[in-house]
This record gives sequence, structure tokens and C-alpha cells, in this order.
Amino acid sequence: EAINGSMNKEERQGFFTRMLGGNIDIVLTTPEFLSFHIEKFVCIAEKIGFFVVDEAHHLARGKRSGYRKLENSWKALGEPLALAVTATADTETAKRITDILKSQTTIVEKHIRNNIRIQDKRNTRDKLAYLLDIISSGEKTVIYVNSRKQAYIIARDIRRYYPPLYEQTAFYHGGLCSEHRKTLEDMFRKSEILIMVSTSAFGEGIDIPDIKHVILYHMSFSRAEFNQLAGRAGRNNEEAFIHIIFGEKDKKLNRMILEENSPNREVLGKLYCCLRDKKSVQPLLLTNNEIKEELNKAGTLNFNEQSVSSGLGILEELGLIRRVVESNKRHIYLLPPPSGKLDLKDSVRYIEGLDEIEEFTSFSEEIFKENAEEMLSRINRPIFPL
Repeated sequence: EAINGSMNKEERQGFFTRMLGGNIDIVLTTPEFLSFHIEKFVCIAEKIGFFVVDEAHHLARGKRSGYRKLENSWKALGEPLALAVTATADTETAKRITDILKSQTTIVEKHIRNNIRIQDKRNTRDKLAYLLDIISSGEKTVIYVNSRKQAYIIARDIRRYYPPLYEQTAFYHGGLCSEHRKTLEDMFRKSEILIMVSTSAFGEGIDIPDIKHVILYHMSFSRAEFNQLAGRAGRNNEEAFIHIIFGEKDKKLNRMILEENSPNREVLGKLYCCLRDKKSVQPLLLTNNEIKEELNKAGTLNFNEQSVSSGLGILEELGLIRRVVESNKRHIYLLPPPSGKLDLKDSVRYIEGLDEIEEFTSFSEEIFKENAEEMLSRINRPIFPL
């Protein structure tokens, strides 16, 4: 039975009742749901004989908290026999996976997808014209962009400039509710939608066989993401195309996004001082946008809502603030500062942000040196340990 955080209270309670009653043999769930409800799963730990981790490369380095906690979840369940699967594990990642789950056997599949073709159009100047030319074929296409706003804008432009596909064009990102995302996925699978403009949220885990074109409009943030997104094409083993139209200019966009997600010491200091100056009115009920406006009034740094959101998360991990949602409003409480000097490396978010920047820097240096054949050799086969 499939279970995740999108189910309502009654549905979750019904699931746990059936599970604890021994009426469920197989559970498919997210790592986050498992971690959050681990005490209930521990109650049936002696019955769990097989523990499968899909997209296991996230165990080594990933943004998702559930994967970071999966080792502890597995141990809490008594370390049942585990199987970890992924198509994007280099030597270091594979070692991390085997160390975490104490794997005794590693199987490497070196299958090559010979049906994939690369259209190397890096540094395309008129990206919209290129998109309109590709989609005019009426074939199933995914266009990958780097922000939710861009997903909406490009879908809007396609509808405006190519009316024949107005009803068959949609945008998709992680900010949509789960019901909306599922509806879009089903419509795309049934070819009721032919053009999907999306962030990487429509990447990993999406297994729709007849995607003819994958267009990488913006740069990916890492080699693994590049392979994951490109790998959506041609899963029915028929000829399919991956179009690379991003360029050098996209480096700046990606770096800006990464820096917003991983504010540096100066940004964090300004954010904390802003909150501290208002400690007389605890708890603070300011929204991220209101905090941004307060910070920008000072004129020393250009803040946006994402950098504020990321910064608050890091400050909370460092024990400087606590966030509580009460009556649908977020309350921010300032906590007593620690006696010693703070080390930013005590924040998992901060460390992950640095790792992501380092990973992107390496990828961005490599990708523009590779020719089309070299890029294809990295896409049409798994990333496997050497």
C-alpha cells in the first residue's frame, strides 16, 4: 500500500490501523514519512524482512531530509536486509551507500541506451524560436528550466506563440499541490498534455516511456541531475532526442540560485541582527517578504525571500531561533545565544549548500569542455563505480 504525507489524518490513521493489524504486506512510502512516523513502524519491526531504497544516491549527498535520516530509520527497524538501487552512483557515492546499509554485494549494470540522440545547441540565442520549432512536431516534450517562475513564463509563451498546442501545454513544479501534480502527470502519460515545462521536480521518479524530446533550457546543478533529467527521454527504446540549449550565461543564474539557498556568513549576520533588533516584540510574526523588506531598507545587501527562508533555516539549526506555526501563522522566537563561538558547519543546511556550490562549479567547468559524443556517453548509460 502506498502512503505519504499528502494523505489526510483519517487516511493515515486507517493505514496505520491496517499495518499494525498485519493486513499490509508491502508498504511504499517516502523516506520523510518513514522518519516522521518511525515509532509506528518500529512496532512491526520484527515483521520487516526487506528494506528497499530507490534513488539511493541521495543517501550520499542529497537535499531531502528523509534520506539524511534514512540510516537511523533503518537501524531503528533492526537493520533488515536492504537493497539500494540507483543509476547515478560514482565510486564515492557507491561506497557511502554500502557503508550506510552495510551492503555485502554490489551489482553494476552497464547497459547502454543506443536509442538516445544528442542535439548539441549550446549557447542558442533565440531559445523560444528553437522550442517552437521542436514542439511543432506535436511529439511529447519536456522542457527543463531552473525556476518555478520560468516554468510558468515559458509555458505561457508557448501557448501565446503556438496556439495549436495551447490546450496541450502545461507547467509543473514542486510548489504545486500533490493532487495537481498527479493530475498533470496522468494527463501527460495519456498524451492529453504534450508539452511539459518543468523544474527538476518532473525528473527523478518520472517513468513515462514515450517522451520524444527532452530540452535542457537551463543548466543543471550537477552531473547527477543532468543525467537524471536527460534520462527521461526514450524509455520505450525508440529514437529520442536530448536538446542542449543552455549556455555560458546560465552559469550566473545557477550560481545566484545556489547562493540564495546557501547564504554566507555576512548574509546570515545581517539577518540575525535584523531579528535581534526586534526581540522586544517576541514572538516575531513577520513573513519572509516583510523580513526581506526590512533588510533591504538598510541597503547593505540585496535580500530576496529565498535567501531569507534559507537563512532562517540555518539560524534555527544553529540554535539561534525557533520557528513555530500557530493558528496558521509562523512565530519566530529568539533563543539565548550560545556561550562559545558559533561554527556554521554545525548547520547541515549550510554544509549542503557549500557542497552543492562545489558540485556545480565542477560540473559547469566540465560540461562546456565536452563535445556532443562525450556528453552522450555520460547520458545513455548509468553513472557507476569504477
